[in-house]
Amino acid sequence: MKKKHNNHTIFPSIGSTGNSANCIPNGMNVFVTPSSPSAEFEEEKRKFAVEEGDHITSLNVFNAFVTRGKKSARWCHQRYLNFRALSRALSIREQLKKYLVRFDVPIESCGNDTVKIRKCLVSGYFAHAAKMQSDGSFRSVRDNVELHVHPSSILFTRNAPWVIFHEVVSTTKAFMRELTIIDPAWLTELAPHFYEIRKTSLPAH
Repeated sequence: MKKKHNNHTIFPSIGSTGNSANCIPNGMNVFVTPSSPSAEFEEEKRKFAVEEGDHITSLNVFNAFVTRGKKSARWCHQRYLNFRALSRALSIREQLKKYLVRFDVPIESCGNDTVKIRKCLVSGYFAHAAKMQSDGSFRSVRDNVELHVHPSSILFTRNAPWVIFHEVVSTTKAFMRELTIIDPAWLTELAPHFYEIRKTSLPAH
């Protein structure tokens, strides 16, 4: 896969394509990590975790906060969840819904179709894609930079051949935060202006 050099803005792209994917993704730091290792924290986190990665896990948390948790701060505290972040996400979601209604944009839920949600994420984070290497590290598609999964990620100990990520933080290594597993074909499907496929080296599925 060969990269084309184009400038773009990530977050507006996600927002503007949310309707075409019939979804509005919510990605945020929803867990409150204790200062010392906690088996209870890890157990609570596993209850929401899904194999697709951090963004869908965060969406699970958000949906549970609204339904089972009744938007309760106490419910969040008992489960190591960030009440402030979830409340803000709820507020932003309501604002976005108002804009969609105002401009007569159809609102349709993805339901349990995580492919639509992940495609929506790719449409915004297409420049933040990385491929797993044989040694377990990753290489960014954009700059061929060595990257690693942050220990806080749901995907830290899981096999994830291709991912998109929210950001990179550098400490002893360059760590990707907030990851989602993707199909590499989505990169050229959803960002043809940024990627082109080399006939001799199609990405492995």
